[in-house]
Amino acid sequence: MHRVCAVLLAAAAAVASPALAFVPAPSASSARSRTSLSAGEEETCTIQVLMSDTGGGHRASANALRDAFNVLHETEPAQFPLPIHCDIVDIYTDYGPFFPFNQYVPLYKIMAEYSFLWKWFYEFGATPLGLWMNELALETFCFEPFKQCMTRNPMDVRRNDKRADMVVSVHPLCQDLPLKILNELDSNRASRSYGRKTPFVTVVTDLGG
Repeated sequence: MHRVCAVLLAAAAAVASPALAFVPAPSASSARSRTSLSAGEEETCTIQVLMSDTGGGHRASANALRDAFNVLHETEPAQFPLPIHCDIVDIYTDYGPFFPFNQYVPLYKIMAEYSFLWKWFYEFGATPLGLWMNELALETFCFEPFKQCMTRNPMDVRRNDKRADMVVSVHPLCQDLPLKILNELDSNRASRSYGRKTPFVTVVTDLGG
């Protein structure tokens, strides 16, 4: 129903998509009907891009998407009549509550230098116990800090009065918890498992995992 995701696909491919535009999200105090395919009341569409600077490819991908969105608005104004503003955020570095969550970047560099650490963390993290521990730790300690990130105004990050119209993940660790947060936000805190209305798009940047 929400074909806003076609915007991202068009940007990634740098080609025109079927004609559409989407209305920016309402203010925090308004109803949670979040997305429309009709250009309308406000002047800018907003997208929050979640990433982590663990390696250079994730930020490069986020920057490439931002630039592609700009190109689409400039070159295809009939199909993309509103400018698209991207709020790119390293959610772990900027909103991780404490070690190790806010130190993923330096820890990544250490593991990249010592391959036995990388191997151990990768193999343990892929086990049922490792997956359970990671999910439990993230939801226990990072849910509220990450929610602060995802409720910030993309046009003025000092404010939390208006959320992004769409959320994009360009990192494998920026999906499960953000989706639970969107479920809670869009269901008015009724559930972390369902209720999401905000479009969420994953961009695969690592095919070798």
